[in-house]
Amino acid sequence: DGGFAVALAEMCFKNDTGCHAIIDSQEHYQRHILEPLIEGMKSIPDQITDTLLDMERQADPWIFSNRTDARLFGELPGRVLLGISIEKWKDGCADRLSRLARSCGLACYPLGTFDTGMQELQIMTPSSLVMSAKIESLKAAYEGAIPAIMNA
Repeated sequence: DGGFAVALAEMCFKNDTGCHAIIDSQEHYQRHILEPLIEGMKSIPDQITDTLLDMERQADPWIFSNRTDARLFGELPGRVLLGISIEKWKDGCADRLSRLARSCGLACYPLGTFDTGMQELQIMTPSSLVMSAKIESLKAAYEGAIPAIMNA
C-alpha cells in the first residue's frame, strides 16, 4: 500500500540501501528525443506530429496524472516494481528481464538504481528533485505510523 514511493522505501528498508529513481520519462523523451526530431521535421503537417506526441503520451508509464502526489503514492493495478543488484545488472539480468517482458507483450522500464553506499531515497524527474529523504527517517515514520494512531 502506498504506491511507487512507499514500495521503493520498503525495498530500501529490506535491503539496507539507498535509491535514486527517475520518474516522468515523458518529460525526458519529449525534451531530449522527440523535440529535436520534430524540429528536424518542420515540413510535416502539425496533425502528424500531434498524433506522434499523443502516441508517445499513451506509452508513458507516468502519464496517468499530472499531480506529483498521485504519481508517487497512487496505486494502479498491473504494475510490478523489481530491484536488481548492481552485480546482476552487470551480468545482464536487466536486459534478460526486459526481453522476457517484451516477449510477453509487457512494458519494462528501468527507473533507477539502488546504492548501498548511500542512505537516502531520492526521486527525481529529468529536470528536478521531487523528494530526498534519509532512509532512517522514512523507516521511523513507516514503523511508527500505526502505533502513533493507536495511541492517539
